[in-house]
Amino acid sequence: MKFIQHTYLFRLYAEFKLLYVVVCIFVLATSWFALHSREEFPFLLYGMYSLKEEANETYTAYTILVDGKELKYADMRDTREELISSLIRELDSPATEVKEEWLCNKISSAEKKIQIYKLTCHYLADGSPHVLQKQLMYERH
Repeated sequence: MKFIQHTYLFRLYAEFKLLYVVVCIFVLATSWFALHSREEFPFLLYGMYSLKEEANETYTAYTILVDGKELKYADMRDTREELISSLIRELDSPATEVKEEWLCNKISSAEKKIQIYKLTCHYLADGSPHVLQKQLMYERH
């Protein structure tokens, strides 16, 4: 029984009952949300991942061709894919300035022809993507 007397919750209850109640409510609420497939830390991240995303008519995607061959995002490491994707989105945004040579060095270290296309797509009834428009965003010879 001495073990329980040395725990944090027991000492908290003995010294500060109001804080003990707040901690217990927080632990119970967090457990309830986690068990019901909500967020694990609901009070600080509310809505960050759980809000539903509305369906769009069209979606924007980007494709990269290196010497005429499509660069597959699935073949990249996650960090490289995220870096290249974020740089391409910045390249597409008129408000930001991207150093294209730095982007090209992240795509391919050799001096190769690089083309970046912006694709406007929508999904068919069977779930497969369909490209509506393919627009050249950047080209390096």
